[in-house]
Amino acid sequence: MIALVDVTIKVSALVLVALAVARLSRRRSAAARHCVLASALACVTVVPLVGLAVPSWRIDWPAPPPPQTQPVAVTPSSFSPVETSVRIAAPLDARAAAAVPPGIENLVVPVWLVGTGFSLAILLVGLGRLVWIAAHARRIEGGRWIAIAASLAREYGLASPPRLLQGDHPALLVTWGWARPQVLLPAGADAWTDERIRVVLAHELAHVRRRDWLAQIGAELVRSAYWFNPLLWIACARLRQESEQACDDAVLRCGVGGASYAAHLLDLARAFRAHRVWLPAAAIARPSRLERRVHAMLSAQTDRRAVTPMAAALTFMTFLGVTAAVAGFDVFAQTRFATVSGTIVDQSGGVLVNATLVLSNLQTNAKNEVRTNQTGFYEFVGLPAGSYELEIRQLGFTPAREPLSLSVGEALQRNVMLPVSAVQETITMIAGPAAAAPSEPRVAPSPARRPCPSAAVGGCIRPPVKVKDVRPVYPASLSEAGIEGVVLLEANLASDGTTRVVRVVSSPHPELERAAVDAVSQWEFAPTTLNGTVIDTPMNVSVTFRLPEAGAQP
Repeated sequence: MIALVDVTIKVSALVLVALAVARLSRRRSAAARHCVLASALACVTVVPLVGLAVPSWRIDWPAPPPPQTQPVAVTPSSFSPVETSVRIAAPLDARAAAAVPPGIENLVVPVWLVGTGFSLAILLVGLGRLVWIAAHARRIEGGRWIAIAASLAREYGLASPPRLLQGDHPALLVTWGWARPQVLLPAGADAWTDERIRVVLAHELAHVRRRDWLAQIGAELVRSAYWFNPLLWIACARLRQESEQACDDAVLRCGVGGASYAAHLLDLARAFRAHRVWLPAAAIARPSRLERRVHAMLSAQTDRRAVTPMAAALTFMTFLGVTAAVAGFDVFAQTRFATVSGTIVDQSGGVLVNATLVLSNLQTNAKNEVRTNQTGFYEFVGLPAGSYELEIRQLGFTPAREPLSLSVGEALQRNVMLPVSAVQETITMIAGPAAAAPSEPRVAPSPARRPCPSAAVGGCIRPPVKVKDVRPVYPASLSEAGIEGVVLLEANLASDGTTRVVRVVSSPHPELERAAVDAVSQWEFAPTTLNGTVIDTPMNVSVTFRLPEAGAQP
């Protein structure tokens, strides 16, 4: 749907330019105005293809910053925040951020196709009727009509005169065809005077020389594709009017007097009025804008010059350049804002309700904050293109941070899994007699399990509780040598409550390291549960071995 709207806006802009130029050229000849309109309608057909070939451009107006909200205080957790990687879902296809009522978008293309098919069917019926009439008409092969037609064909520089046909309809005087042009004459044409025959054939052969039927059929095809656009209907009507007036000018350049030509034209219009019929072909006596044509015939100031091939080529090339500029313009650059949305879940797949998300624009420092709803869903809307950082926070879980780069109109999805925060344990051992002797294990009662409120909603954490605590032993030799420091360990609380040291992060001395590892390995916990399920939990342990302060009692 967005592509159709985009092309329609560009086509409308191109047609508006052509109509404006034709309006400003009202003192120029009708042939010049017809050339402008025909060139624009020809370029309309290639707007979608040119849009794919030329580079895109847009006008960068200052975009309003996204709405800011006051920061929400987050209660500190016993689980220290540690950064983690974010699992990202595949991004959605880019689409315009403008809201479309549900179901409308799915109806636009079918309705457009139905309208286009109906318009083409009408045109095909008209062409079929024209072919049928021509097949049943009588071909004129001699007499005044053929002689005058041959004379005018030489005057116009045509290789041969068109085929002349006479039908049974009293009001059908039309010209059509490109490779083999034909002129259909009405039933009473045999009784016309030589002067009227010359006037009529001069007008119809002007259509043949100018290839007006081909231009008009092309315009009808374009209008069928954009049947919903009133500008195309206006342009096609103006094209037909300028075509008729340009042929009138050609007749007058042949030496026919303006008053005489106007008299013949009005007589034909009165005779054909009662038998009006539509066919996809050029007709001399259409009632539309007849008064304007007569006024132009009688005016001595009217420009009647034809368009030279060089002028026609320059006009077409100019509109082709305008088409390239219009086709490359990003219509939705200012209306398509980016969106970021997704779902926040815990490591068991349960959705996290009321999680805090902060999206920061790295260029403007603007911040936008939202919270997840009851289904764990969040959405940021109205975002200008740029670089961002997304931060997700939830009590008891490790925060996540993710850099984002948003383009115009992009709809980006980020589904994030937050793991449970690591447990922090900090121990300080001061050198002395108490520290030199092994400590007795201390056992705490296991807490009772608390049920989670809902199976679908995640985030129900029961933190681990130490049930067996063993204190590290400060080696006497190191204490006497004045060696102290901090041992940092990474451990894992298994689902069975035991503790396993994963890695020694840093240690000032191997004996201090062994003392810390020996003690931590004996710890036992009532394990962590997430949504009622026992899980392994990471743990960070800091053991400080410190000498007593000067003057302190051992």
